[in-house]
Amino acid sequence: MNDEKSRKLTWKQYLVVASLLFGLFFGAGNLIFPLHLGQLAGANWGSAAVGFLITGVLLPLLSVLAVAITRAGGVYDIGKPLGAGFAVVFMVLIHATRLSVLYLVHQEQLLFHSQLVWHHLSLRTCKLSHY
Repeated sequence: MNDEKSRKLTWKQYLVVASLLFGLFFGAGNLIFPLHLGQLAGANWGSAAVGFLITGVLLPLLSVLAVAITRAGGVYDIGKPLGAGFAVVFMVLIHATRLSVLYLVHQEQLLFHSQLVWHHLSLRTCKLSHY
C-alpha cells in the first residue's frame, strides 16, 4: 500500500487527474453565476468578484490540497487528528451543508417551474380572450 502512495505519476496520469478536477469544480454555475452576480452587484462588482473568487476558487482549491497533503481517505480522516468527536461533528456539518444546498436548489427549481407554468397559463388565457 505504501508503494502505491509513494510512486510518481506520469504526465498522462497528471492530465487525467487535472481533467477530473476541472470537471469536478467547473460547471454551469461557474460559467453563468459570475455574470449574474456582476449584474446584481452593479457598482460593487469588485467586491462581488473577490467574494466569488474566494468561495468559488480558493476554498475548493484548499479542500483539494488538504485531502492531497494529509492523504486522507475522507472527511472523517481529515478531522480525526483533532479528536474523534470533532471528526464526527465536522463530517455531519459538511454533509448538512451539502443537504441544505441541495434543498435550496430543489426549491429554486420548484419556483422556476411554477413561474413557467403560470406564464404558460397566462399566455393561453390571453389567446382565448381574443376570440
